[in-house]
Amino acid sequence: MIENLTKLIRENSIELILNNQAIKNENKEAVISETVNVIISQLKKEVSKLNIAGLTEILKSNGNLSNNKIVLAMVSNFSESLLAKFELNNNDAEHISQNLIPTIMHQLILKTNDLNDDSFNIQGLLSNLGGGGFVGMFKNFLS
Repeated sequence: MIENLTKLIRENSIELILNNQAIKNENKEAVISETVNVIISQLKKEVSKLNIAGLTEILKSNGNLSNNKIVLAMVSNFSESLLAKFELNNNDAEHISQNLIPTIMHQLILKTNDLNDDSFNIQGLLSNLGGGGFVGMFKNFLS
């Protein structure tokens, strides 16, 4: 899952990270890794809290994630990380976070919900996040 998420981030971050002059060349790969860490950490946190409603809201969002609490937490955490670890100014950190995280989450949702795309699936995603018995409960909730 981490490889697929890293690939997804790389595909969607050309302008925001890879071609961004505000990010030092030697930090670009680390920023991509940090994006993966922030997303996975927040999803693990939600799974550990058994936040079925929040995770369901993301999966059923149809891409409108601008007011989703989980995604907003990811945006905030990523922005803080960019400021602290990569010496970006506040405007650049916020711009990157507010544009990249919702895009990645939208793409993740599309791939998770696409039966023809096996790069992500809800069962594998939750299992990788430590969901264990949560998977069955979550699938029943979605039905």
